[in-house]
Amino acid sequence: MTRKRFFLAFASGFGLSALLAALEALRHSDVWMVLLIPGFLVGASIWGVHSGGNRFEGLMVIVNGVIYGGLFLIARELVRLASK
Repeated sequence: MTRKRFFLAFASGFGLSALLAALEALRHSDVWMVLLIPGFLVGASIWGVHSGGNRFEGLMVIVNGVIYGGLFLIARELVRLASK
C-alpha cells in the first residue's frame, strides 16, 4: 500500500470524525453520539464521563479519526479486491 492511500483514508476518517463531533455539538442528537462512542469511551475512561473539556473532545476526534480512517482503508481495499 502506498502512503497516498493511508493519507487519504486517515484524512477522510479525521474529517468524518470532526464533522460528527460538530454535528453532535450543534444538534445534540443520539444518532451522532452513537457514532462517537469509541472516542467517548476512551475519553471517559481517562478523565471520567463528566469532564467534558476541550481535551476530552479533542481526544474523541483523534480516536474516532483513527478508527474511521482504518475502516475507510479496509473498505477501500475490499472494493479494490472485489473489482479485480
